Amino acid sequence: MLTLMDTPPFLEDMEKKAKQLAQSIVKTLHGKGQAQILLRESELLAVSPSSLIHIIKGVFRCQHGEKTIRLYSSGDLLLAPGPGEAGGLSITSEFGAEIAVVAKDDFLDALSADRTLLSDCIAYQNLETRIGHLLCSLYIADEVKHNPEIRQYDEGQVIIREDDNPKEVYEMITGSASVTSKGFPLSQIKSGEVFGELSFFTGLNRTATVQALEPCLVQVIDQQQFIRIMKYRPALVDGMIRTLCHRLVDLNVKLSAPR
Repeated sequence: MLTLMDTPPFLEDMEKKAKQLAQSIVKTLHGKGQAQILLRESELLAVSPSSLIHIIKGVFRCQHGEKTIRLYSSGDLLLAPGPGEAGGLSITSEFGAEIAVVAKDDFLDALSADRTLLSDCIAYQNLETRIGHLLCSLYIADEVKHNPEIRQYDEGQVIIREDDNPKEVYEMITGSASVTSKGFPLSQIKSGEVFGELSFFTGLNRTATVQALEPCLVQVIDQQQFIRIMKYRPALVDGMIRTLCHRLVDLNVKLSAPR
């Protein structure tokens, strides 16, 4: 999960390759990391400076000042700078998180002893550098104040409740959820899909209940955010409109079917 802006497919492919390399690095370093549990809003660079950090579970927002640069999630690796070397950068946990920390000296010793590990780490860092440059180019193209709201839902939690008054539309970042109406199953929502748009646009009460089938991360978009993302996430808006149109067509077909 790089960012909540629209990103080109090749950039998402690069992130997948980086996560695969990270898995190989973590496997080689097995037993050298010290596990830590972090509370919400913990500052990662302050907790574990001068170290290699493996994000086992959680989401971290990387910011410079008030601008969100990217998101780090489970499976990512970070080379944390030493005290005073962050240059105004902050990496803060969105929720509680679990990490493994390899001390700088232990990491350097492992690199010296294993050429394959060294090669993987160089390849990983090269990918991360390219990803960073490409993300910067996306932001430079247009000045964007990017400050998304993300919510976390555990398995079984209700994200949208039927008959509630709509104020937001949602995008499923990771996870899946069931959709039911009056107790009857309708469909499932998967990663990357937008939901809640019918009530959001029409102002009518919610027509269905959406419940997490597994741990979910969801971006919440209110009216003010929606106006802003119309500019910097046109693909998302286009998808919302297309989904809404398909659902309205399906509804018309069902209403016009002979009984």
